[in-house]
Amino acid sequence: MRMRSLAAAALAAVGLVVVQSPFVEAQAKDLETIRVGWCTRTINSGAVPWAVAQKMGYFAEEGLELKLVPVASGNDCVTFVANGELPYALPALEPVASIVAKGFDGKTFFTLYHGTTWRIAVPAETAAQSIADLKGKRVGVASMSSVMVAVTKGLFINAGLDPEKDVSFIAVGAPANAALAARRGEIDAIAMWDIADMQIERVGTKLRELDIPEFSAPSLGIFSSTKYFDAHKEEATKIARAYAKGSTFTLANPEAALKILYEVYNETRTPDMDEAALLKNDLDFITMRRKIWEPIAAQDGKWGTAVMDAYSGYLKNLAAWGLIDRPVKPEEFITNELIDEVNSFDKDAIIAAAKAYKAN
Repeated sequence: MRMRSLAAAALAAVGLVVVQSPFVEAQAKDLETIRVGWCTRTINSGAVPWAVAQKMGYFAEEGLELKLVPVASGNDCVTFVANGELPYALPALEPVASIVAKGFDGKTFFTLYHGTTWRIAVPAETAAQSIADLKGKRVGVASMSSVMVAVTKGLFINAGLDPEKDVSFIAVGAPANAALAARRGEIDAIAMWDIADMQIERVGTKLRELDIPEFSAPSLGIFSSTKYFDAHKEEATKIARAYAKGSTFTLANPEAALKILYEVYNETRTPDMDEAALLKNDLDFITMRRKIWEPIAAQDGKWGTAVMDAYSGYLKNLAAWGLIDRPVKPEEFITNELIDEVNSFDKDAIIAAAKAYKAN
C-alpha cells in the first residue's frame, strides 16, 4: 500500500525507524515491509517487545520486515489508519472508540495491555490528592490533540467540575519538557502515560500519581480498518505472533530484552545516564507494566485476548462525557478470532532462548 504524498511528508517529518536483525539483512529482498503506527513522537521503553522481535528474527521468520512509524498522538494514528495511510497502528482505546462511534469500520485484533497506561500525576510535594483538587490548575499534556486532553475533561465532569472553565491545558511536548515546565512552576499536573512519568522522574522531577477509579479498562491494541484486516488476516496474525514472541522473551529475560531495545532503538537511551542506571529504571518499568501485560491477565493465558466485559464501563463513561458520538460496544470493533493462531508457537523454546541469551 502506497502512502499519499501528504501523508508521506507528515510521516517523514516525524521519522521512520527501521532496524533489521542479521537474518532480515540477509533475506531483506524476500521480506514484506509492514508499517505500524507508533502513537507518540518518540520511541520509548514500551517498544521493547517490538525491538526483541526484530533483533531475534521473529518478524523475519514470518516473512516480514517491521517499520515502526512514530506519529504525534493516538488520534493521528487512527486517522492515518482510516485514510489508508497506515495499515496498522497501536492507538489507545479512546481514539479507536471515537472513530468507530463516528461510523468508521475498524478492528482491534490483538490487545496489548489489559489495563490502562494513562496517568495523571502531580509534583510529589503538591497537596492535590484527587481530580477535584486540580480545579483552577494548569495541566501539562503532550499535545492538544492528545487523547488525555479529552479524557481529563471527562474526569473533571465526573468530579462535578466544568472542564472548559476549571482547568487549563498546556501542550508541553516530550516528557523532558514536561519535567522542565513542572520545575519552573508552569504546570501543576501532568496528564500523560506511565512511561512518560518514569522519563520525567529520571530527570529529577518526582511525581505522585493520583488515584483515578475510572482508569480500569484495557488500553492499547493493534488496530486496522476492517476492510484491510479482512483482506490481510494472515498478515495480521503474523504481526501479532511476532509481537507475542517478543513479549514472551522480554518477560523471561527483561535485562537482555532492554539491552536489545537500546541497540535497536538508540533513542530510548537517556542522555547523560549510564547504562546501569538506565537498566534499573527500565526494569522498574517492566515490573510496573507486567501486571497488565502478561497473558494471565486475559484469563485464558493467551497473548492478545480481549476480555469484552472489561471494556464496557469505560466505554459508557466515554459516551456519558460526550467524548464519543454514541455508545459503543466492544464487540463492534474488537475481535479474538486470530488469538489461537497468534499463540501457535513454542513458548518454552522462546523462554529457553531468552534465558540463554547473552547481550553485548
